[in-house]
Amino acid sequence: KDFKSNVKNFTIFFKENNSELVAVGAKANGYSANFKIDDIVAKQQQQQLIKETTLTINNLMFQDAELPKEMNWNSAMNYCENLNLAGFSDWRLPTIKELRIAYQHKSEFRNMQNDW
Repeated sequence: KDFKSNVKNFTIFFKENNSELVAVGAKANGYSANFKIDDIVAKQQQQQLIKETTLTINNLMFQDAELPKEMNWNSAMNYCENLNLAGFSDWRLPTIKELRIAYQHKSEFRNMQNDW
């Protein structure tokens, strides 16, 4: 917190990780901050998982991963309540308005089941 509020110009240190440069620290005017590379890599992996398994439209996040089976309403409610996907566990079924938004963007979904 002090580092960010007290430093305008600073040097960022990078380390190569799997052929990518990852910021591992910063220093200026007697202040320094180190970043844990494991935390950075974990965040990058989570962002990649989010990108691969979800679709965001109008600030709404939809699951865009293959569903295990066709479900009725009660099964779908239970599925959402127990879903832990891409680091999120607060999933719910969309409202009718949100379903309309998803339908309007159906071509953007990678795993849309047309026959369900």
